Amino acid sequence: MLSDRISELEDKAPSDPAIWKAQGIIGSLDPAKYLTLRDALEKGLEFESKAVENYHNIAKKALEVNDYVTYRLVTTILVDEVKDEQHTGSTMILIVIK
Repeated sequence: MLSDRISELEDKAPSDPAIWKAQGIIGSLDPAKYLTLRDALEKGLEFESKAVENYHNIAKKALEVNDYVTYRLVTTILVDEVKDEQHTGSTMILIVIK
């Protein structure tokens, strides 16, 4: 979805993972550091929070330039990311309770 929109705006989404790492806001994931379920969920929650922040910022920028198509696309993705973030947070609470 998002890469299609980038193409419509006559740009190109990077396909090289090295560029993703350089331009990404989330950072890398070393699975060896997250061996427990709790550790993995905490890292997942961190990633979800950064994704929510990123899509929120893109939505704000789209509104600033009156790009309502991008705004609508990004807010749709943002809703999904917020749901994922809330689900991960709820799962962590259940693990702590048990």
